[in-house]
Amino acid sequence: MRSPLSEQDPSKIDNKNNKSQLQKSKNQQSKRQTTKTKHSSTTQQLNISKTINNYKINIKPQSLVTGIVLPSFLARKRGIIVCMSSVAATEPQGFWTLYSASKGYNYYFNQSLNQEFKLDDYKNLIAQTVRPAVVLTSMAPKFAKESFRFPTPETFAKFSISTIGYFDVTNGY
Repeated sequence: MRSPLSEQDPSKIDNKNNKSQLQKSKNQQSKRQTTKTKHSSTTQQLNISKTINNYKINIKPQSLVTGIVLPSFLARKRGIIVCMSSVAATEPQGFWTLYSASKGYNYYFNQSLNQEFKLDDYKNLIAQTVRPAVVLTSMAPKFAKESFRFPTPETFAKFSISTIGYFDVTNGY
């Protein structure tokens, strides 16, 4: 099917209408560029220094500490590894790309350990993943006030610790 514009004789298109269409096209292109600029912050965040910092904060410590304590846990056939993930790991999070991806790593790392413990019959080894939502830390939105929905770190820790041994994955609160 041909578009109506392509069927028109170019000599019959008035110049005024042509300028109007050209202006609309420029406006749409400008809007696309503005939108592109607004939403390009995710890709701008994926620079090397932010990636390395995210790795140092959210991935490296969990892997290293687990590697340090795991041999003694295996020797004693008992121990608890609690991993802090995030509800952001459950689905891709626009504008939180590095954070949600690193928390996804934490989740799968710990769940894989837990599966190995169960397969190797280490019944007294626990690998629990805690995936909190909003806790009133410096990362919390400014509108969040202390309530049942938004716990303080102390309240969250108290409830989270009470779930150890009962759940492989918990939101902690």
